[in-house]
Amino acid sequence: MFVWLLVALVSCERPSRYSLRSGFHPWQVGLDSFSGVVSAFGDFNSDKSTDMVAIGPQPNQVSVLLWNKKSFTFEPQTPVSFPVPVSSVVCADFNGDGRLDVLVSMIVGEAYRTEIRFGALNQLTASADAAFDSVEPVSIFDYNGDLRPDLMATSSTGLRTVWVNKGMEGNAIRFEMVQVSSWPAGTFDKPVSVGFVDVNGDCRPDLVFTDPVSNSIKLFLGTGSPSSPFEARNWSKDVAQLSVPQDAGRPSFLDVDGDGNVDVIFPVSNNKVHVAFNVQKRLCSVSPSPCREPKELCDADPDFYFGTPDDPSSYLILDISIGTMTQSSDFDFGNTIRFPITLRTGDVNLNGYPDLLVEVRDPSGNKFTSIWQNTPCSAENCPSEAVTHARHTFVLLTGSNAEVLQGISNAYAAAFFDLDEDGSNDMIVLSRDSSANKNSISILINYLETDAFFFKAIGLNGVCPEWCPGVRFPNPRVHYLIVGSADLSSPMVSISMESLSSLLSPILMEGSMLVLVSVFLDCCLTSSGAQLWGSQDLALQTPYSLVGLGRTNNYVEEFYIGFPITGTRNVGNFPSMIPNSQLIVFPYKKENPSRWVLELLVSPSESLPWVILSVLCTMAALGVVIGFLQYKERLEDAAEKKKSEHFYAF
Repeated sequence: MFVWLLVALVSCERPSRYSLRSGFHPWQVGLDSFSGVVSAFGDFNSDKSTDMVAIGPQPNQVSVLLWNKKSFTFEPQTPVSFPVPVSSVVCADFNGDGRLDVLVSMIVGEAYRTEIRFGALNQLTASADAAFDSVEPVSIFDYNGDLRPDLMATSSTGLRTVWVNKGMEGNAIRFEMVQVSSWPAGTFDKPVSVGFVDVNGDCRPDLVFTDPVSNSIKLFLGTGSPSSPFEARNWSKDVAQLSVPQDAGRPSFLDVDGDGNVDVIFPVSNNKVHVAFNVQKRLCSVSPSPCREPKELCDADPDFYFGTPDDPSSYLILDISIGTMTQSSDFDFGNTIRFPITLRTGDVNLNGYPDLLVEVRDPSGNKFTSIWQNTPCSAENCPSEAVTHARHTFVLLTGSNAEVLQGISNAYAAAFFDLDEDGSNDMIVLSRDSSANKNSISILINYLETDAFFFKAIGLNGVCPEWCPGVRFPNPRVHYLIVGSADLSSPMVSISMESLSSLLSPILMEGSMLVLVSVFLDCCLTSSGAQLWGSQDLALQTPYSLVGLGRTNNYVEEFYIGFPITGTRNVGNFPSMIPNSQLIVFPYKKENPSRWVLELLVSPSESLPWVILSVLCTMAALGVVIGFLQYKERLEDAAEKKKSEHFYAF
């Protein structure tokens, strides 16, 4: 027992790179000499670490950057070249072989040429495996609920077109083209932004479009029906669609106020951020009837609605007062890389409320990234109606060494991601030196000493997680990761049905999912998250959902995960999960959630070494007390025996 506790104590010793004061700290990860634009995240070599794919080192090349956990660096692999400069890259498993492929878009004239390149762990095929033409960036989503990544964009016909992935036929993927005239269509100069995320609370992803023709945001709810997968829905009770300014940026989707509902935020070029809250039934423990019980967390609320500007209790407009928000036209990218004003989200302090990363240009012309922290509404920063309804807003984060972000000049994009799979939202900042024609990648370690808990979930694409009998879906070719038993430095401890010598490697998927977590303390906290809800130009979305739990003292009472699966059974429920853990969900046998395979990885708290030390000290103290009492008892027994012998002698 003592030996195992000592081993655990040594293995949990904090690495020297984290011997830092609380805050954000730049860290060298081997990319100083690499010039490139990071476009997507994913696990390419199945080592359970997040890798990156970048446009570079030349504008017409794509490189996979593999994460090396031992050296704490990214290792660029041999790049793949294309005939023209690359505009964006998206990762997904298109051919269902359990390995990440890439979707590469290039701008040719005033149109997009998009190609699929199959992946083989750390390599990509040299020639196109499929190609598509469109007038706007291609989005990835699941149209027909078969867990295969489908494609969507406005085609040259001027209609919104879906290329439905029908699986492999020989060595190629067969796509079936479907045109949907009721969905908004865009142009090269005014593309449609697409969100694939659950908005009505049934844990089934819906579609949220921005319509550049009518300058509005429109909703189409996922039905699970194979004949009519999506149907139109009003924005609110009396408003069919939300009117937005002509210069509005890309919408983002997050649970701003921690009520378990996905809200919509979008920036406008006049330095305003609009927040439309999603109004649904809350948990019965925090709200009177009508309300939801925990077992009803994934039951749709038919009466849900989004806030409108005339309702201050469910709609806020924030002022980004430190500068002007930037987009691709503010940088010297030419016509190769295009992206609108984008707000990227993540829970920087793991308190359960997501924060914002905003790129701005201050009055002196310096372009940098700023952090806007989620905070409860008060009379100083919100209308009284928002305060009454317990809404949240965002304020500029100062302190915690956040000023280091201003030192990264000419920053055009930034995103949160978990660099070393330790449950913290670190940051990647992309910047450009136009004079030297160099695109730089900066990494900031997030070391906020909050000792808050997190919960991380990854939903996969239905590939069989083991050698399954009968027909496999969808044609999986599974590979395994060999984990050295002598490696005690990993921050993750696996609790799995497989042995540690043959852990199944996580195979990341396309699409979106909704995670709802109910944590019971004095009351209830319900948090929601979405996995890969957007895939257009520089979305920089992570292939997992990371939710902060705050400083909870209890298990995760309920965990629900939903997939875009045809039919009514698209939700899995896994109760009593451990905080500070990562769940990998394999929805094999997609029609039967009770048979889905779950792999659980547990990350120890920073306090664990001190807990183990306290246990050791307590056990040592108890050992001393027990030894002393036993020694005293022996002395008393000896004295009693001697007294008895003396009695019989006389």
